[in-house]
Amino acid sequence: MEHDKFVEDADGKVSTRTSPTGGATSANQTLILTELGQKTEPADIQKAQEQNPITGFATSANQTDGSQVAKIKGMLSPTTTAVTLTTLNTTYKLPASELASRKTILIYNISDTSVYIGGSTVTTANGILLPPAGIISIDCESDLYAICGTSGKIVNILEFA
Repeated sequence: MEHDKFVEDADGKVSTRTSPTGGATSANQTLILTELGQKTEPADIQKAQEQNPITGFATSANQTDGSQVAKIKGMLSPTTTAVTLTTLNTTYKLPASELASRKTILIYNISDTSVYIGGSTVTTANGILLPPAGIISIDCESDLYAICGTSGKIVNILEFA
């Protein structure tokens, strides 16, 4: 059972107010946050926006032409590379020419076969499994490799410096 809340305004008048129901609206959000004691002031919103590192998101236009997916404040634009694992059971550096000062690498297995990720001695027995359509993000500056038990498979690489 939901109870009404008795509130007193600045003039001392007492009234009742029920909790909002239905779809989320800015009025409902403000009321809920106020009741929870978490009302955000405009200065707090500005501060949160300054701390948020994401400045843009993918759109259908920039996804189809292969351009930037997201721009991260304080980081260079990402570099995208496709790496073909041409020969089965052979290690391939991800990518062959690494982005200078790379901090993070995102690997997307676009093939129909599992790929294994690891150091220069990676094998299909000791590598980290990346299944078909699998994605992994690793904070790694350099020397990351992939291997596959089938030839001609491709992984897409997104590097951030």
